[in-house]
This record gives sequence, structure tokens and C-alpha cells, in this order.
Amino acid sequence: LEPSDSLGAQSWLVVFCDEINLPEEDLYGTQRVIMFMRQLVEQGGFWRNDNLWVKINRIQFVGACNPPSDAGRVKMSHRFLRHVPLLLVDFPEQDSLLQIYRTFNGGMMKLFPNLKGETEAMTEAMVEMYSENQRRFTPSMQP
Repeated sequence: LEPSDSLGAQSWLVVFCDEINLPEEDLYGTQRVIMFMRQLVEQGGFWRNDNLWVKINRIQFVGACNPPSDAGRVKMSHRFLRHVPLLLVDFPEQDSLLQIYRTFNGGMMKLFPNLKGETEAMTEAMVEMYSENQRRFTPSMQP
């Protein structure tokens, strides 16, 4: 199992897994999807239903997740994490949020020319609402 030759002999397939720590643990405390990915990384393949070994080549997994303290998230296994570099990207500060939403809203307002003058007010309201909710709903309140 590898990227198609039509993409070039040196091409890689990158599989992006969003919310990678969302699957619930089973009775044994494992997350089946995570353990399957661990097997692919450790063993370089998997057994098919007909007992044939399928080797993988030039496939990379990239994942994104929230901290395990967030509601519904599960702490990831150290057996899996030992195979992956971990990078923390914290929540953006208010100035960065304003720039991100100003750019987004500016693009969206091109669809509604009669509201173009409201971009800044809407951006400030969105960031203010986000900041207020972040202050009001803390991680300690989650089940």
C-alpha cells in the first residue's frame, strides 16, 4: 500500500487525522484507531482479513487534538506517543484573533457589499464574545 506511481516515485501520502484523541477507550483502556496507527508505524503494515500482510510505504500520519483536559477528549497512550513528535500550539492572543477574524470577515463581506463597513464592528464583537466565553466556561467546569 503506497502512493500511486503516477504521483512520482518519491511522493508521500500524508493522512491528516483531526481530533485524534476523540475516540473513546474500550474495555482494555485502548483506542482502537490509535493502536492501529501505532501498529502501522511500528510494524510497517497490517494483516488483512484473508491473512495477507499488507506493507505500507511512504505514508505519513499527521494529527491534531485538543488537550485531554477538554471535554470528551481522552489522554493518548504513551505507547503511541513515543513514536510521534508533539508540538503544542496554544490559543492565540487577542491581537492575533483580531487579525485572523478581520481577514476572514473582510473576505466574507465581499459577498455582501452593503455590509462592508461593518467588518470591524463584527470582528470586535466576535472576538469579545469568544473571550467572554473563554473566561466564563473554564476547563474546571467540564464533566
